[in-house]
Amino acid sequence: MTTAPPLVFDATREFLRRYPPFNRMSDDALEFVIPRLELAYFARDATLLSPQSGDVAFLYVVQRGSVGSRPADPRADPDPALGAGDLFPVGALSAGGPTTKVYTAVQDTFCYRLAREDFVELRQRSPEFERWCTQAITETLKQSLAQLSSRYGERAAEEQTLARPLSELVRRAPIACAASRPLAEALAAMND
Repeated sequence: MTTAPPLVFDATREFLRRYPPFNRMSDDALEFVIPRLELAYFARDATLLSPQSGDVAFLYVVQRGSVGSRPADPRADPDPALGAGDLFPVGALSAGGPTTKVYTAVQDTFCYRLAREDFVELRQRSPEFERWCTQAITETLKQSLAQLSSRYGERAAEEQTLARPLSELVRRAPIACAASRPLAEALAAMND
């Protein structure tokens, strides 16, 4: 990752005004945030954030390129890619902790970054930004609850299967052999 020199104020404002929540924020709020942004470059396949990165220090706004995200569990499906104007990770930044997802540049990508303390201040200065962050966190919680419910349902189904009598699960009559039968014959019967 590399950072660029100070941003051109008008071009940055023009970009931000195209996307929520910036398109609903006051000019005063934008005048606060724009000078505090830095533009960072991430090469394709670079990891921007992961749970191992520690507490999240920046809000990221994709300026150009694409960022993939997925839960830290490699078996989980990836989330839809983030593109121009998308912000992340609002929940982790609000909580002051690490992210639970891995964010990777899908292609060469530029992101505006806003330091956490400026993010917190912007939430206090802009009711529109605060409302947007609250909605984003609420949506994340709904998704987490849906995943938890799904996992609980799977687990309950597994436990129910383990609690069922063996006679309900066995589809064929069991094969038995006498204890005196040679092992090779018993294995052959099992194989058949």
